[in-house]
Amino acid sequence: MLPPNEIEKRNFPRAFQGYNPEKVDDYISFLTEQYSNLYARYCEHDKKLRIVAERIRDMQDEEESVKKQLLSELKGAIGDFSLIEPAEIPMVAENQRRYDLL
Repeated sequence: MLPPNEIEKRNFPRAFQGYNPEKVDDYISFLTEQYSNLYARYCEHDKKLRIVAERIRDMQDEEESVKKQLLSELKGAIGDFSLIEPAEIPMVAENQRRYDLL
């Protein structure tokens, strides 16, 4: 984005029978002021956007870490269950008993 000072320091050559230089200068000053306000808002929003983007990256990293930890815990839990006989788990034992009755 063009910084406001680039507008201010731009000069135009004077020409015979051209526009009224005072009116042109006044209008350029007006445009520069308006553009400066927009530029300041743009810079402010850009800064906020960068902060939000960084927070999102941090949250994504944290989410990935939690996923890995949960997966590790789940693998450990599954490993622990493989050591248990199905008959030792009440629900499995009950279902096994019902199956045997069929």
